[in-house]
Amino acid sequence: MVTILALMLLLPPLLIGGRSPRDVAENFLQAVVDGDTATVREHLASSHESVDIALVDDVVHGASHRVERFTIDTLEVTGSSARVVATLVSPVDSLETTLDLQRRSEPFLRPRWELVPVTLPTLRLQIPAGSSELEVNGQVLEIPEQSRPPDASGLGSLTLRVLPAT
Repeated sequence: MVTILALMLLLPPLLIGGRSPRDVAENFLQAVVDGDTATVREHLASSHESVDIALVDDVVHGASHRVERFTIDTLEVTGSSARVVATLVSPVDSLETTLDLQRRSEPFLRPRWELVPVTLPTLRLQIPAGSSELEVNGQVLEIPEQSRPPDASGLGSLTLRVLPAT
């Protein structure tokens, strides 16, 4: 009886097909198109040089010339690695991007594909010393204390991670 119960619990994850590298890449790229910053943030590389205050849905949806669609141009799978080359299309131009993926294995589960942490474009801004807020696409954002210019006068700089758009 215990053996049957164990098989019933362990076999379904092994038999059910996992998502392909293409599926994982398409999910991420669709999040970029949709302005779904929560999903995008799940896949970002950590950054000590930039801040993510502009990676919120309201700011992204307020941008003009956002990415409207994408195409998968190539998919190359080599062992436990995959590379997807895609084209992001906005009303004014297109941009080629590359996403790398790794296959992860866990005991009793089918291997699954995961994006290697993604690096987003950055926007470097000069801001007056003493600034505590910034307006981006009509949204007022608080500048984190540690990212504010340290001097009492003059200009400082702030680097924001952003999604491709204008």
